[in-house]
Amino acid sequence: MQPIWNKLRHIFEHDDHGTLPEIFIEPLTGAETVEMYRNVMSQAEILDDPMAWTIPEEHGIPLKQLNNAAELVVEGKILSLSHGLADLKIRDVTLPQLNIWVQPGAVSFDYRMGPEWGPNEVEALFEFLWGLVQNIPTAKVFRAEEGCYFEPTEEFTRVWNEYAGLRRQREV
Repeated sequence: MQPIWNKLRHIFEHDDHGTLPEIFIEPLTGAETVEMYRNVMSQAEILDDPMAWTIPEEHGIPLKQLNNAAELVVEGKILSLSHGLADLKIRDVTLPQLNIWVQPGAVSFDYRMGPEWGPNEVEALFEFLWGLVQNIPTAKVFRAEEGCYFEPTEEFTRVWNEYAGLRRQREV
């Protein structure tokens, strides 16, 4: 298989000065959503001091004070969960900043395109995503431009499906 970078560099390499493409993982059960968030947070730190909006109290609470934030999202006690990820390292590669968004039944990541992405970072991103979904056979991974959820990037989906297929074959 041709390196991922050669196929997808144009959707990572050049900063378009503002948009944040998103990588979605769905559909997920409530338990899968919670476990996926725990998995991510076992590898990264919460960036800065984001707040979560509680329901029905309708007030903000510092996210770092919540031990079970994804469970609260799934239970409908907080609206959604969104924050930056710091120090996310896969093997010996530190990924450029990703932001995570957790909703009932889905987890997504957005990223800023730019020169901090290269072959190693994109390979590490795919490895990271694989680690999240390898045991969830119903999960779909796809990418869309910011605000274009219903128009997934076909090329990313094709490359992801090739990657995931090869990983499954190697693990059998």
